[in-house]
Amino acid sequence: MPKPVSKACLLLVAFLFPALADAASLGRVTVNSTLGQPFDAEINLIAVEKEEKASLTVRLAPQEIFRQVNVDYVPLLSTFRASIENHSNGSPYIRIVSPQPVSEPLLHILIELSGLSARVLREY
Repeated sequence: MPKPVSKACLLLVAFLFPALADAASLGRVTVNSTLGQPFDAEINLIAVEKEEKASLTVRLAPQEIFRQVNVDYVPLLSTFRASIENHSNGSPYIRIVSPQPVSEPLLHILIELSGLSARVLREY
C-alpha cells in the first residue's frame, strides 16, 4: 500500500475508532492455511483484562468501512468468520476462517474488535 494511503487510513481509523486505552489490542497474525485451502488464521489478543474478556466481540469490518479507509474489498471476505477463542493456556485469540478454499495469494482484511466502550480497527 502506498504511504499516502497508509497515512490517510491511519488518520481515518484514529478518528473513527478510538483505541481501547489500557485494554485489549490486536497483535500479529499467523496464517495456518496455504493457498488452495480454506483460510485459517489466528490473531493474538494482547492485554485482555478478565472483566473485559466477556464483553469483547470481533468481526471482519463491513464493506463500507473498507471503502472509507481505501482498502480493496474482495467479495470472498463476506464468507469469512471471526471469533474469539482460547488457547489451551487460557489466553484469548481471534480465529478467522473461511468455509471454502482460497486461491487469492494476498488478501487485505480489516478486523474490528469491540469492547465495553470503544472499538479498534486494524488491517492485516
